[in-house]
Amino acid sequence: MARVQIRFDSDEIPNKLSALAKRKGYAGREEFLREVLEDIAYEERVKAVEARYEALLERHEKLMTVVSDALAMNLELGLLRSPFQLEGGNEDE
Repeated sequence: MARVQIRFDSDEIPNKLSALAKRKGYAGREEFLREVLEDIAYEERVKAVEARYEALLERHEKLMTVVSDALAMNLELGLLRSPFQLEGGNEDE
C-alpha cells in the first residue's frame, strides 16, 4: 500500500484538520484526508465526464425539439391524428 506523509512545523494545521474531520463526521483525520486527496486525484476526470454529460444533455434537448416540431407540423398538415383525441369524439367540440 502506498503511503503519503506530510510534516508540519507546528501542530496547528493537523489539529485544525482533526477538528474539521470530526465536525464532518469522519472517524479521524486520516479518513478525512484520504477522501479529500482522492477527490483531488480524480477531479480532472470527473470534470471531463460532467462536461461530456452536459454536452449529451444539450444534444438530446435539441433533438427533442426537432422531433416535437416535426410532430407538430405533421399534425397541422393532417398527416397524423393526435393521440389525445377521445375515441368517437369530434376535435371541434
